[in-house]
Amino acid sequence: MGAFWADIEKHHPGIDTLDLPTEVAETGKERIRFTTREGKAPIPRQTRTAVLTGVRALYLDIQQWALEDPGWAAWAVPSPVRESDTGGFTKVKKKVRAKMRQRVRERLPRLPEPVNTTETRHSTQKKLLAAAQVTAVGEIFDHEGRRYRRISRRGVRPKTRFQHRPEMVLIEDMAGGLPVHIAARLLGHTRTSTTEAYLAVFQEDLIRSYRAFLDQRRATRPAAEYREPATDEWRGFREHFHTRKLELGDCARP
Repeated sequence: MGAFWADIEKHHPGIDTLDLPTEVAETGKERIRFTTREGKAPIPRQTRTAVLTGVRALYLDIQQWALEDPGWAAWAVPSPVRESDTGGFTKVKKKVRAKMRQRVRERLPRLPEPVNTTETRHSTQKKLLAAAQVTAVGEIFDHEGRRYRRISRRGVRPKTRFQHRPEMVLIEDMAGGLPVHIAARLLGHTRTSTTEAYLAVFQEDLIRSYRAFLDQRRATRPAAEYREPATDEWRGFREHFHTRKLELGDCARP
């Protein structure tokens, strides 16, 4: 959405209203079809429908707020983006998601290579550290055909450590049965669909991994915990959620 308004302000300096003239709105929507960079030819904007959808959503939100709070009425104006302008938004999202999943499928078979390289280097450095720790500072020692001298760390500025991407580690864990919803929490994703893109996982994979997780969990718990609830217990459970109130109202389900 910011790209749309930045373009409007660039071509119409000083504009201070949401009620855009027809010509301004139409030319702005036409320019937003392309991404322009100084010294380079314009290229089609892949997120055009997403930008226009955001603009339209803002205007519709303001109109809804004005119905609930008259203070918003001054800014409740017709949207410069028609519904027809956002056509194909869902299709574009599916294409982007499919492209992400295909990219992951192509790279996933190569995942063992960096993992093996990392493990080999870790093992080598661990042995080198062990050899250095038994050597006095300033002394020379040999390790795997090479000669080293142990120096003091005092006054030596530590180098920036390479921060590995946790996604690469968790992809392998998810492939081994780690539930997607748990991986999402570990990665800080608010939606499992974001995590699914890393694994190119589909709905049946999500259900299968979650059921496997439940089976493993139940195997470690007493069987009495998973008995069928009695009629009175089930009725009490339903009544509890029927009467419980959340911030947005009654959370009872039919």
